[in-house]
Amino acid sequence: MSVRIRLTAIGFTEQDLSPRFIPQIPMTLLNSVFVSRTDGTARTPGEEVSLMGNKEFTFGSVASVQFDYQFVPGQGGYLHVLTAIEPKNMPSALFLVYNVPSQGNQMLDLSYPNRQLAVVVGNETIPSSESYRVQYVVMAYRTENVIQNPMAELLDSKGDISALLTNSTCGRELGPPIAGSVLWVTARSTIFPIKPELPTPSPWKAAPQHTSAVTFTVISVAIYLVQM
Repeated sequence: MSVRIRLTAIGFTEQDLSPRFIPQIPMTLLNSVFVSRTDGTARTPGEEVSLMGNKEFTFGSVASVQFDYQFVPGQGGYLHVLTAIEPKNMPSALFLVYNVPSQGNQMLDLSYPNRQLAVVVGNETIPSSESYRVQYVVMAYRTENVIQNPMAELLDSKGDISALLTNSTCGRELGPPIAGSVLWVTARSTIFPIKPELPTPSPWKAAPQHTSAVTFTVISVAIYLVQM
């Protein structure tokens, strides 16, 4: 077993990703992941990425991935890249760029305009915060044939990567991932819905109720005394 394959197995099991959430560990590590087109720095596996300086940044759309030079997919067939955001929590999100013809290149561009993309974002809410640190799991797959319209099955999964990979036709078509990476992204905003803040009740609203209760008690006592 090569060092990269061993590190992949260790990383996914130590992060409690496999086998509970991701049943099949990627064969090797991705060499790097480009988090967004505006960010020119390659993000290596396991790295912390801070995008707090970009006020408009919501989430890191994976623009491209780079394979290790020893594990570049050959020509022919199709490549697919699945990005899971917060796969161990609720809510979670899944982004699948699929049916990219494999050209035998080390770098795989995922940002071209006509790419096929399927997306699902969980609708559970999260508390408001000044910053959001989320885990990204990026996995690449290779198939001999195209996969057929995975959007419906992503929606059925509600963002649950385990459900997608184990209980769907899409998961069976993808098969085992050929490479993967884990990283963390911290940003000012989030892709997930924010839990609405409940208004703080004013302490003055309760005062009239106590006054009414006291007045009613005094009137009741007065009536009792008159009757006596």
